[in-house]
Amino acid sequence: SPVLPFAIMNIILSLLKVPFFKFLGAGLLGMLPRTIIFIYIGSQAEQIMDVLLGNVEADFQQWSFAILLIGTFLGFGWYFKRLLNKWQ
Repeated sequence: SPVLPFAIMNIILSLLKVPFFKFLGAGLLGMLPRTIIFIYIGSQAEQIMDVLLGNVEADFQQWSFAILLIGTFLGFGWYFKRLLNKWQ
């Protein structure tokens, strides 16, 4: 689920003829973590930009968030590169 966009998941689950209420319940549970993460990222964006521009000193929370965010991007890049290599 985290790898595929919501629209593709909707198409796949409808093609598999998943019952509506199971689809609704699983969809809510599956989308909730990503939604919360993106809300948090958006709320921290101004503070992160201030740190990157050198306007404020970063605290532990901001450094750990930046490290986790970079690690996430690297992990997704590695994963997609691996998928591409399998397809070639």
